Amino acid sequence: MGWYSRQTRVVANLFIFSSVRSFFFFVEIYGEGSASNKLLIQVKPIKPKYVDKMDRKLKTIPEPKKGTQTVFASRTLPVIKSKKGNTTYLCCNCGAKLGETIIEGKFKNVVLKCPTCNSYNEV
Repeated sequence: MGWYSRQTRVVANLFIFSSVRSFFFFVEIYGEGSASNKLLIQVKPIKPKYVDKMDRKLKTIPEPKKGTQTVFASRTLPVIKSKKGNTTYLCCNCGAKLGETIIEGKFKNVVLKCPTCNSYNEV
């Protein structure tokens, strides 16, 4: 990405690259009759200190007919897990954690089968 100013006759090149934990902006500025100036800026993302966690008890339903709903079944807990959400899905019968760190509203027409009590829980 480049920038040019007619009034001051300055050309600036901007290079953006990132690492795992931060972004870097490398700016190189050329002025009329002068050497180039170089500037490296490091920007780290801000993480919130507190994320509001929410537990949601799911509704127990009878075993769905084949082809009507998507059923997730697993032998271990949690049945589903995400990285960015703030909601934990709990089994209505036994209270087991069926889903951890789920983004609320992400799943529709989904049923989680509890490996502890074998009940079907609708999301």
